[in-house]
Amino acid sequence: MTAPWRPTPRRAVIKTASVPSPIGGLNARDSVAAMPPTDAIVLRNWFPFPYALSMRKGWKVTTPGMVAGTNPTVAEFSPISGVPLAVVFTGGNIYKIAAPGVAPAPSVTGMASDYWQTTMFANAGGNYLYAVNGVDSPRVFNGVTFTAVLEDLTPPPAGFDISGVDPKTFVHVAVHQRRLWFVQKNSTSAWFLPVDQVGGIALQFEVGQLFKFGGFLMAIYTWAGDSGDGMNDKLVFISSNGECATFAGTDPESATAWGLEGVIRLGAPVGRRCGCSYGGDLIVLTVTGMEPLSKSFQSTKVNTDDNLTDKISHTISALISQYFTVVGWEMLLFPNENQIWLIVPIPDADGGVRVYSMNTISGAWCEYMNMDIQSVCLIGIDPYFVTKNGTLCQAWTGYFDNVLLNETIGDRIEVEVITAYNYFESRGVTKRWTMARPIFQSGSIPSAAIKLEIDFAVITPLAPDATILPSSDYLWDQAVWDEAYWNVEFDRYRRWQSVEGMGYCAALHMAVAQDVETLWAATDFVYEFGDTI
Repeated sequence: MTAPWRPTPRRAVIKTASVPSPIGGLNARDSVAAMPPTDAIVLRNWFPFPYALSMRKGWKVTTPGMVAGTNPTVAEFSPISGVPLAVVFTGGNIYKIAAPGVAPAPSVTGMASDYWQTTMFANAGGNYLYAVNGVDSPRVFNGVTFTAVLEDLTPPPAGFDISGVDPKTFVHVAVHQRRLWFVQKNSTSAWFLPVDQVGGIALQFEVGQLFKFGGFLMAIYTWAGDSGDGMNDKLVFISSNGECATFAGTDPESATAWGLEGVIRLGAPVGRRCGCSYGGDLIVLTVTGMEPLSKSFQSTKVNTDDNLTDKISHTISALISQYFTVVGWEMLLFPNENQIWLIVPIPDADGGVRVYSMNTISGAWCEYMNMDIQSVCLIGIDPYFVTKNGTLCQAWTGYFDNVLLNETIGDRIEVEVITAYNYFESRGVTKRWTMARPIFQSGSIPSAAIKLEIDFAVITPLAPDATILPSSDYLWDQAVWDEAYWNVEFDRYRRWQSVEGMGYCAALHMAVAQDVETLWAATDFVYEFGDTI
């Protein structure tokens, strides 16, 4: 009698794999089942360099004590020589900030709005910061005093005053070919001053007849159109419905020295601060994302791949749809660190401000949390922002958040990542993961909380390991002898940790809280194959 056939038990095949950290950045465009393994579904407070992820730097308070405001604004005054100054508009006041410390008395009081648009302007008399908000009289700052710009009804006007239009109605300002240009609120009119003048007789420039889809004039920006400031510089008029009328020339009063180059339609602009110079290009923030103007003019086809936010398009589209009318959207080019920031204002009940940052070298995106940026600008080469309570802060410094003026150690920076789901080159084959080993370079031993998300299951929250010691625990003369850890040099750290997961694909979910420079290069995995069913 023949014995019944029994399958020979298959021995588990142990495999190892090393996966680079998600240097491709956030991906909110592609299917979660088809993302490259170097992308991420969640990437908070990690910045993607081309070679590794780096924990973002922190921020510190530089000027507390100003009055809280609604949509406060910070701007830079850049003198001909000397140190740049910060100018903060908050609580109906204007402050001149020359150095870190408790806020001085306000230079100007009684303002109706804190939401100002500004530009620097220079002539033979010096450098000026020109600020408008559409409600108050514009203010011109020469580095010492703020002068109100008034309407002069008996021209010619004196000083900084303007005749021909009420300057209180100016809601946006730009400089083009040595002239100051203004947007008049609730209209399709722009106004300009004579060459090199900060005041004088303003002349009207009507662009409404160019806007086929109606709306009002939202903003004006200079667009280099080549490699920099020069005869090819263009002036771009952006309507509230997304039409961009572009003019080139040096004299808008001359038919031979001024002309229309074209009108195209983008998505509707998001807020007054919808433009950002980026190299020789102008980036316009619209309902479809961050659109380079050069790409739109060069192509007759709509190609969303040209948008800088293409890879996070679904996330940005959802945020714009929900918070389009919320004041506070803006962009910041941060060239010293090869970044461009997108500030997304979100009401506190929904988690507060979000900052999306793109690596201008690789195009990879990430998200920054715990930064209450109501307005941001560069002061010199460093980013400064003002919070809703009227505090001026310096960003991208040190590795703590909320470091107080007296240098009291602030909050450790919490970073979180969920990588793209990875089939480990074996789709349709069951796997069981048993161990994972993140590889870090850091100034202290990272203690990472990790787990695996399997087969697109519902993702549950993950908190950083609470046993991580802050830097103060190993400072000389503060640490407890024979109990504290010694601080260590910037070195490589890799430690195997047990993980559990069985399925076809897995994503690494990791949370870390650190207070020193930390790079994440890759992660090693140990797993074994199961059956194909």
